[in-house]
Amino acid sequence: MTRVAIAGVLVAGLATAVPSEAAKARPQAAATLFVLAAQDSGGLGTSGPVLRYQVRGPTRTPTLERTIDDPSFFRPCCFAFTRSGEMLVVNRGDPFSPQSGYISRILDPQGNPSPHGAIAFRDFSVPHWAAFRHGQLFVAQLGASNVLRLRFNRRDIAFPAGGVTGGGLCCTAPRGVAFSSSGELFVTQCCNVSTINRFTFDGAGNAVPNGIITGNGLSNPRDLAFNRTGELFVANARGNSISRFKSDTVGNAKANGQITSAALSGPAGVDFSP
Repeated sequence: MTRVAIAGVLVAGLATAVPSEAAKARPQAAATLFVLAAQDSGGLGTSGPVLRYQVRGPTRTPTLERTIDDPSFFRPCCFAFTRSGEMLVVNRGDPFSPQSGYISRILDPQGNPSPHGAIAFRDFSVPHWAAFRHGQLFVAQLGASNVLRLRFNRRDIAFPAGGVTGGGLCCTAPRGVAFSSSGELFVTQCCNVSTINRFTFDGAGNAVPNGIITGNGLSNPRDLAFNRTGELFVANARGNSISRFKSDTVGNAKANGQITSAALSGPAGVDFSP
């Protein structure tokens, strides 16, 4: 039997264009849940398609209404949404080839999905989770041990815009990216590194290392997300847990316990509704 693991997940309001992998559903309204299925959360198995569910309320069972697939999908793991609502599906490609991976574009994912080409550059190197900041897409990359930056022009055509390197990023480990409410970049490093690396941005938009978070159960961390109060939640694929971190008055991360459950097995994705 194929095991289904949540590689990427997003909850969206039915008529709302949503950024990154953030959840934007109103709690009492119908919403759409997107789940990217995988045979395993370890990253080497086959994956896809994207499953689209209708969620009619907090106590109702989600209903599978659409399967989104495309011949261009090549070991997809994660996705993000542009401000116009287009779905960007990140394909990891061949995990043993450093110059592998690209992004498939899907129009109208909440209606009648249709392929819209692909974003492909030599800069891609086994990409994973992605998130938007000021119209630029930041993509964590295992193969290059960096975070790739993409900018979009007025016609929504993507161009490479450099990358985030240094600051402890290494060892073919970057997996997840998220931005705090202040615009600080947090990058998970998986496998035997098991850290969260932080970056602020200077006036010219350059990433500046701002420390590293360790401990509190971080074990092969993957996706991460902030809730409304700014608390950080991190999925630990090896630890079968969710690590929680709060920030003190000067922005230092403080351990705030872990979420554990017999149902948590290799968690890879995490997100919030409002």
